[in-house]
Amino acid sequence: MHASKPTLEPLPSRELAAFVAAVEAGAIGAAADSLSLTQSAVTKRVQSLERRVGLSLLARSHTGVQPTAAGSALYPDAKEALLAIARAANTLQSEKAAGEQRLRLAASHTIGAFLLPSWLAAFTATAPATEPQVSVTNTAGALSAVRAHEVDIGFLPDPAPDEELEMIHLGYDELVVVVAATHRWAHAPTVAPSELPSEPFVTREQGSGTRATAIGAARSLGVDLKPTHETNSTEALKRTVARGGFTIISALALGDDRSSGPLRALRLTGTALRRELRAVKHRAGTPNYTATHFWSWLTDAVADAG
Repeated sequence: MHASKPTLEPLPSRELAAFVAAVEAGAIGAAADSLSLTQSAVTKRVQSLERRVGLSLLARSHTGVQPTAAGSALYPDAKEALLAIARAANTLQSEKAAGEQRLRLAASHTIGAFLLPSWLAAFTATAPATEPQVSVTNTAGALSAVRAHEVDIGFLPDPAPDEELEMIHLGYDELVVVVAATHRWAHAPTVAPSELPSEPFVTREQGSGTRATAIGAARSLGVDLKPTHETNSTEALKRTVARGGFTIISALALGDDRSSGPLRALRLTGTALRRELRAVKHRAGTPNYTATHFWSWLTDAVADAG
């Protein structure tokens, strides 16, 4: 069994910097000037390095200093080590600067597709260095990302009160019953809730806020909606309904085509399906400058308008 060789502790960068400066300047005084230190401080750092390695590194004379054999051997590695440390510091500084510009967002499908793009366009016009990273998911996914600190801000409908989350009211969203233009309900402005179970109900997947709002509202009216088809895409819902059945989605998803084109939007008789839209962030943690700026911008530019 071979005895392990003793290993020196990592050499301190401050001591290496004093040594390299002394070698390059040829004098302690000039080295001190280049490092913005006193001659005494440079001398102490070089002497500390010599004690640490157990070797004399500089030969001192009345004309200045010269590296010893050990010092000459050390100098190239010491110089490269200092350059590597400087590169590492620059890398970290660059990452920090980039991190300050990142804006990590998660949004439910409706907000992410129909509202957030225009909000981001308006915000980035005031902060052009912003680097948005947007995840469009369902309501449950957006809320989970906020709770797990995976994003800075989430956007979702009707979030439950939560002491861990700070919220901004952004406005309201109307849900409408959607059928094909050839459907028997299509020529009336409303449909009675009692009529809904007579047709196939096409809806979004579990975790969708739209689905939860629709089913909950129907249940409050004494109607138990049972999905016959599920999809995680609003566009897929619209294509499916064009062939039959109905869905309940945001009026935003229909845009200006609520009374034209292949689909028709109807309201439920006697009620309005309206849900609140909010921005949410975790109270814990330290959001970067851009996230903090965007939150303030939402408060001033969007919340007041909502």
